[in-house]
Amino acid sequence: MTAMDLARVGQLLVEGGRRGARPIVPEAWIDDIAAAGDPEAWMAGPFVSIFPGRPMHYRSKWYVERGAEPLLSGLGIHGQHLIVDRAQKIVMVKFSSQALPLDDDAIRMTYRAMDAIRTALARD
Repeated sequence: MTAMDLARVGQLLVEGGRRGARPIVPEAWIDDIAAAGDPEAWMAGPFVSIFPGRPMHYRSKWYVERGAEPLLSGLGIHGQHLIVDRAQKIVMVKFSSQALPLDDDAIRMTYRAMDAIRTALARD
């Protein structure tokens, strides 16, 4: 998979599961990921320290930053990230070759950088 391939997955989520007029995945599935996770289960889990201060849940292999406009994240080992901001229609992909499968500091730094990019691209 290339970074562009992964970005296309993110774009599919931004477009509600459709490519043009053609449905690929049900939008209800995407909405379920965004809304139906259990934040209490998240708080009891092992990854809460990676996302300090972020209201999160995990659902169907997706990390979700909860809120009025949830942020969907795919996280792979050794530094692969897919971040989807459906509200702002922003898709970000990061490929890396980090030594550790999960590097907490690098993940936190990646999310701070992505926060800055989302803020800079925010629509008024």
